[in-house]
Amino acid sequence: FERLDAATEPETRREALSSLKELTSAEALHVNSSVIATVLGAMSAEDEEATRDALDVLVNLVDPKLPTGDADTARAKSEYNVDAFLEAAEPVSAVLGVLEQQDMFVRYNATQLMLCVLGAERGRVQGYLLTNPMGVAAATDLLSDGREVVRNDALLLLSELTSGSAEIQRIV
Repeated sequence: FERLDAATEPETRREALSSLKELTSAEALHVNSSVIATVLGAMSAEDEEATRDALDVLVNLVDPKLPTGDADTARAKSEYNVDAFLEAAEPVSAVLGVLEQQDMFVRYNATQLMLCVLGAERGRVQGYLLTNPMGVAAATDLLSDGREVVRNDALLLLSELTSGSAEIQRIV
């Protein structure tokens, strides 16, 4: 994570993210909110590859099924990292912001990340979305994507977002 934080060139940032992607898929790392902010800071509208890899790293950190092999460790890692991710509304807003990019993998990874976080802390995510007027709109805009995999994930995301929240149901 230090290598990513110190990276100033796009290529160095992409290399650091690629290494982190491999590491986070293989090991149960517990991180704090500053590490999450560093990974989110690597996302850029001009660099879709870095954005894809940053989202992959974040999905790996919050996915309760990774790493495979020790379900209890993976679940504990996920709970810890989801809590760090949701310390503030900014990470949710940043992920919803990248949904505007047209890259399929950026959109897919962003919806996967949101689904993992929603699965763990639905109420907190819904609360953040209600304070972000464009949050629900960004998710509903995915329904008009021409790629079936993105639309399917958008439906799953909207189902999770609206579950138990009359306010979000009215917006959708």
